[in-house]
Parts: sequence; C-alpha cells; structure tokens
Amino acid sequence: MDIAGNKEEIKTTYYREPVNAVPLAGFDQYVNVGQEFILDGRESLNSEIYKWSQVGGKDVLAGMDSSVPMLNVFAPESVGTLQFHLRVKESAFKDDAGNEPACYSLPALVRVHVFEDINNMVFVDGYAGDDANDGSMASPFKSLEHALWMSSSGFPKDIYVKSGDISQQQEGDAGLYDVSGWDMGIPAGVSLYGGYGDDWVRNVVSNKTRIRVNHKGIHFYDVSRDAALSGFEVFALAPDASEKNVFGVRVSGDGQAKFRITDNIINTDPVAGETGLGSATPGSAYGVHASSLSGLVLIDNSIKSGDGASGEKSVDGDKGEAGVVGKRPNAKYAGGEGDNIESFSGGSGGIPSADGLTCNNPEDGFGVNGGVAGDIDSPDGSDGEPGEDGIAGYDGVVRTHGAGMVDGTGMFVSVSSESGITGTPGLPGGGGGGSFCLPFSGVDIFGDPVTSFYDGAGGGAGGGGGSPGSGALGGVNGGSSVAVMLWQVANVRLEGNDIYSGEGGVGGQGGRGGEPGAGGGVAPEVYPRSFISEL
Repeated sequence: MDIAGNKEEIKTTYYREPVNAVPLAGFDQYVNVGQEFILDGRESLNSEIYKWSQVGGKDVLAGMDSSVPMLNVFAPESVGTLQFHLRVKESAFKDDAGNEPACYSLPALVRVHVFEDINNMVFVDGYAGDDANDGSMASPFKSLEHALWMSSSGFPKDIYVKSGDISQQQEGDAGLYDVSGWDMGIPAGVSLYGGYGDDWVRNVVSNKTRIRVNHKGIHFYDVSRDAALSGFEVFALAPDASEKNVFGVRVSGDGQAKFRITDNIINTDPVAGETGLGSATPGSAYGVHASSLSGLVLIDNSIKSGDGASGEKSVDGDKGEAGVVGKRPNAKYAGGEGDNIESFSGGSGGIPSADGLTCNNPEDGFGVNGGVAGDIDSPDGSDGEPGEDGIAGYDGVVRTHGAGMVDGTGMFVSVSSESGITGTPGLPGGGGGGSFCLPFSGVDIFGDPVTSFYDGAGGGAGGGGGSPGSGALGGVNGGSSVAVMLWQVANVRLEGNDIYSGEGGVGGQGGRGGEPGAGGGVAPEVYPRSFISEL
C-alpha cells in the first residue's frame, strides 16, 4: 500500500536450498606450524559446485581458487585454530523458470588445529580436567603444576591451556589460574600456549588465559631450545620485601635458542616496601626480562611494569675536629706569618719588639685578626683572635629516581648517589702583637755598669682554624621500572606492542653534612715581659 492507500500486487520468488547436495568437509585435523594440509570436499553428496571460505584463524586461503573440491593449504607459522566452511550445490538444479539459483547448501565446518609439535604436547582444562587424566586434548589435566611436572618428565612437552579455572578462584577472580603459591619455572624446550575455549578453539584476542604468579613471574630457565609464550594475561604479584625484584616474564637462555612472546598482556605489581623506608639494595620491576638469546620476537603484546622500590637514606657526615691551640714563639726571634691554611694551624706571633741589642718598633701580629702591638702605655702586645670554626660538610645528593647501572646478568643495580662536598677549614687565628721595650742604662747592685731593657716576647700565635665537617654520603638510588629489558639478545623483532614502564624508585635522601670543628684557642703566655740584664 502506498501513501495514498493504493494497493499493488507484489510477486516474490523464494528458492529453497538444494536438499540433494550435502557438503562433507572431512574430519578435524591436527598439524604442525608451517605444515601442508588438504581441505577435501570430494566426498560431498550430489555436489558439483563447491565454495570454500575461512571463518576463523589466520588467513591461509588468500589468492587461492576456493571453487574446487580439494585445496592444498599450508598452515601458518604460528599456533592457532583454522576454521573453514564448505558449501555445495548441484549444477543441474533449476528453478521453475529454468534459472540456476545462487544459493548453496548449508555449510559444513572443518577445523585444523595448528600446534608447535603434535608429537609432544599436553593439555590443561582447569574446569573439566583431572590430574589423573593422560593430558591429551580429549582427556586434559586440571592444574598447570601437574602439567609442568609431566612435561618435564622425559622429552619436553608443550602445554596448551584452556581459559578459565574455577578450582582455585577467589572473589572477583573467576577464570583465573592462581599459581602464586609456587615458583612457575618452565624447563628448556617447553612452550606455553593459552587462549583456548570450547572445542579447543583458540582465540588470543578475546579469550586470553588469565594467570596469577608470584614475584618471580613465569621463568623460562636454561632455554636451550626454541620456545614460546602466547595467549596469556599475566599478573605478577609484588615480592614480600623491597630488596627483591618482580618479573612478569623472565627468559634466561644459553645464547643459542630463540624465543617468541606473542599476544599476551603482562603486568607486574610495584615492588613492595614499608611506607617511608627505603632499601640499601632496592628491588626493580621488569615486565619482560630476556637474556642470552640468539633471537627474540615480541609481537602484539601489552607489557607494563610496576614501580621500583625506594632507595635508602644515607648516614650523616662526621663532625670536624677542633683547631689546635696557638703557640707563642721564642722571645728572641721574630714571629712568622700564619701557617698553611690546610694544616689548620694558627698564625704565628707578631714580630717581637726587641732584638736584644736595640729597641725596634713593635709591629702588629700577622694573619687574620692579628693582635695589636704594644706601646708606651701598654707594652704587652695583645693576643691574636682564635681560629675560626670550620664550615659544615654539605649534604649528600639525591640522585634522579631510578638511576644506576646494569650488572653482568642484565639486572639493574642501585648505587649510592654522589657524596656531599667536605666543608672548608676555618681560617687560622691572627698572630699576637709584639710587646714594647724600654731601654735602660745604669749600674747593678754592686755598682757595675749595665745596659738593660724590657725585652718582651713576640705575640703568641692565633688558634688554629677548626677542621671542616665531612660531606655526607649520598642516598641510595631507587630501584628501576623496566617494561622490556633485553641483555645479550642477538636479534630482536618488535611489532604491534604497547609497552609501558612504571616509575623508578625514589632515591634515598642524602645524609646531613658533618658539624664543623671549633676554632683553636689563643696561645697561653709563655714569656711574660721581664727585666733582663746583659753585660
């Protein structure tokens, strides 16, 4: 009926499917990566026209003629599940008008399971498996721990894991394999493949296998054969002490093997530590740590490392020593200038006012704040000032977070930051002023003539400058956060990865500079002014 209410007769022709044509695509197949296999629909009934299509897995039919009953196909170089549909029809089938319809039969489904090595593999199903089973696809194990034990007995076997585990789930952790109670070490030659669902169909995009591990992560150790990790979502828990590292995935090879890490989500917790306290050897967080491999492939992963641990605060500097007390020179010899400042000695006394024969003019003491020379009213020269206190040492340096170096195994090593600079010594005290002399001529008590004078000593040396306080040691650098750490890996291929690192641990606070030493005191009087007679 149109908008005006007019009716028009409409004729529609419906075609039913050609029920006489029955597609038969064969049984599911199990092949190795890169292996040739055959899609064979020749057993289909009443079928003369064929149409193959791929409905799952990596595309392997591109560029091929899919209208033939049999196709020779090569599996991809990666583990997965290929799914194909086959539709058929009879060429003799015609509609009432004698036209050949475009419709085909309902599809027949065939799967091709691609594995690393079909002769060496075990399967894990945390929901329906049983560790008393034989570990085959039809009779899988229940736990990863048992599968690892079996795969390491005799020739290594790869492990294929179905997503979901209700045997050890905690609140909010449905479908999670929790293996954090033991160290998940993977022996040489064993690969792990997750992402499997019903009928062991693999989908690493939307059905990754979730697994929780302790701070040691999934560790492939002594890798001497090519191996892989693929299709997992890994959660690595923090260690129980801030001195320990945390790893999401760790691969330690012999320098000859290759390793593939593909289609994973890998996350680590930050390194644990008591609030406000750092560590002398702070731990680091590694999303992926790979060492000593001839090749590494990282494709389509999301990798994130947690924060490193904080570094420890350093100790304070030592207090400086007090300066030495000044010395007075012999009365008959001229006082000298102050000693070298680095010896922390005080300045020498001032020049004496008399040389034993005549009276010279007195002079003020040498050095900083030297004493004033004597005069007619005050014959004694004044004391020089004490040495100054040394200057405090400088605080240690707080280095940039996470700075440090890498050791011979590819692990980050924290080192202490630069130490504070040692303070400078105090200036030595000034020399004392020279004393004044009064010449005198006369006779002694026996009536003998004499020439005499007051002969005062030179002023005493000023006190020594105080020793400097020592510079404090620098704080320890914080641990690092490294999303991907590669050490002695010859060839690397990176494609389609999202890589995030956390923050390096906060460097420890540098210590406080040492307190300065006190300045030395003024010299004690050794030679007081006296009356001396000379013939």
